[in-house]
Amino acid sequence: LAPPLFIEMDEYMSEEWRLDEVAELIKGGGVGIIPTDTKYAFVADLENRAAVQLLYTLKGAGGSNKPKPLSILCRDFSDIDAYTMGFPVNVV
Repeated sequence: LAPPLFIEMDEYMSEEWRLDEVAELIKGGGVGIIPTDTKYAFVADLENRAAVQLLYTLKGAGGSNKPKPLSILCRDFSDIDAYTMGFPVNVV
């Protein structure tokens, strides 16, 4: 495992370029932790099988025959269709 990388951003995102290294680590199979409005969230590249497996291992969510579901963050509604079976008919 790579050593942890901590990046602190100012509220104006004036150092947004510093996130490039984080993005490359995640694209390479790493797992990140980001703040959300309520808790912290683990992030990984959904298209990288090893990264998703690492995420399950770190969260302790894949220990049985039926792994626990994970939440996903989407840029927009088109991502929902790409990574899920879509919204239930009675939701939208």
